[in-house]
Amino acid sequence: MKLIIGLVTVLVSTFFWFGDFTVVDATSQDWIGGARGSGKGTNYHITLVAKKCSSKLTIDQLWIGEDFYEVEVFKDLANRSDKSFERKDTLHLVVSKLIRKGKVFGVSTYQKPPEHVGEAIIGFVKNGKRKYKVIKKLTKLARENRQ
Repeated sequence: MKLIIGLVTVLVSTFFWFGDFTVVDATSQDWIGGARGSGKGTNYHITLVAKKCSSKLTIDQLWIGEDFYEVEVFKDLANRSDKSFERKDTLHLVVSKLIRKGKVFGVSTYQKPPEHVGEAIIGFVKNGKRKYKVIKKLTKLARENRQ
């Protein structure tokens, strides 16, 4: 019995010690502005749990479909100036796509890694090496009608 408990402890510790981050939640929410000409768009919010600290892990890219976003992660959405994090911290990655008068804002084009398939792909650097993590499906929230 002690052997089993010891093995489970080692496996759980290894899960949090090695690796990069775990995607806890990934959502998209379409919105439409209430005032004429205010536009429409989609907000994306991805919640992660870090398995490395910010000195060993940099999350800096996001593809949603073919749309590319340069990103940063934050522990506290109210304090986006603090970009540092520790292992086991909950992090937020938030981006928005705005469409106003037929023009798209907030989105760039950048070649998506072809070998990765999913609704979203997160690009990151861990210990100096570029890597990618696929999010197979985003949870679609109800459309927000803004006033």
